Amino acid sequence: MRYVLELGGARVINTVLNTVLQVGIVFLAGFFVWAIWGRKSSRFAPYVGLTGARFWLIAAAAAGGAAVAVALLQLPAAQELASGEGTVAAGATGSGPELIFSLILLGAVKTAFAEELLFRGLIGKRLIEAFGVQSGNAVQALLFGAVHLVLLLVPGASLTTVLGLVAFATVVGWVCGWLNEHPGRGSILPGWGAHAGGNVTAYLMIALA
Repeated sequence: MRYVLELGGARVINTVLNTVLQVGIVFLAGFFVWAIWGRKSSRFAPYVGLTGARFWLIAAAAAGGAAVAVALLQLPAAQELASGEGTVAAGATGSGPELIFSLILLGAVKTAFAEELLFRGLIGKRLIEAFGVQSGNAVQALLFGAVHLVLLLVPGASLTTVLGLVAFATVVGWVCGWLNEHPGRGSILPGWGAHAGGNVTAYLMIALA
C-alpha cells in the first residue's frame, strides 16, 4: 500500500478500487451461475476457464496482441476514436510512474481480465457446452463485438469507424476463444494475454503520445 501511495495517492487508489470492484462483480456473477447450474458437474475454476496454461503461449499471445494494437493505431480514424472523450486512455490521469501503473492496471486487469472472464469464460464456455466449440465460439465473439457498439457514444464517433472496430473486436473475440479452447486447453489465460497485450500497448501509445 505504501508503494501505491507513493505512485499517486488517491488517484491510483481509486483506480485500484475500481479495478477490484469490476473484476469482483464479474467473478461473483460467474460464481453465482456456477453455484446454481454447474456445481454438480464441475469445479468452479475450470467452469470459467481459470486454469493453468503454458507461459510461452501466454507471452506469445501478449506479444501478438501488442503488435496488432500498434498496427491498428497507425490508422488515424482508429487512433482518434480510441483517444476520444470518455475512453479509458483519455480518462487516465497523472504522469510518470503513476500514469503507467494506472494504464497497465486498467488495460490488463480492469478491461482485459474482466472481459475475458465474462465473455470467454462464463459466457463462451456455456455457449460451447450448448452448441460446440465452433458455433459457441462464434456466438460469443459476435456478442463481444456487439458490446463495442457503445463506442457510438464517444463524441464525434464515425459510424463507419465504429462498425469497423466492432468487426475487429469480433475477430479478436474469436481468436481469443480459439486460443483458449485449442492451444490453451480450456484456460482463458492465453486469450487474456492477447487482450492485455493489445490493451496496454494501445493505452500507452495514446496516453504517452
